[in-house]
Amino acid sequence: VTAADQGISEAAPTSNVQHACATNGALAPEIDWGSLGAELYKDNDDWPADARRLVPTSRTISNKTKWLRLTDDKLSPTVIPGDMVAVDPMQPPSNERLALIKCADGSHILRFWRPLADGNFEVFDGSGRTLESKRHGLSVVGAVVGLYREVI
Repeated sequence: VTAADQGISEAAPTSNVQHACATNGALAPEIDWGSLGAELYKDNDDWPADARRLVPTSRTISNKTKWLRLTDDKLSPTVIPGDMVAVDPMQPPSNERLALIKCADGSHILRFWRPLADGNFEVFDGSGRTLESKRHGLSVVGAVVGLYREVI
């Protein structure tokens, strides 16, 4: 089966996400999409250990990294509904890697990110649909630094 047979572009980016199987001892809380604005920049040391589900990470992260659970399939096959991604608001995104983006209406989306020559950027989903930052009022919130997929 080829990528084209599965509806995947040959130019699809590689993923920067890593499974959280080997931990460096750091834990980050899982937060809801609806509370991103209030909770994303909060220090993880301020979270009571029993207040939220804490998930281990597999690499060095900032003390503001949070886990978000995906609910849509816009990034399939790289990330699927039910997966959790670790977002570090202290790290900028890398070319064609996953990033958390804030939209003009205040909502947040996860998309692949790439810089444009004019200093702006564009983001795209798993099917290649793009949004340009200047035209759509997008801003970068942080880079995706980890992936956690629960296997049943």
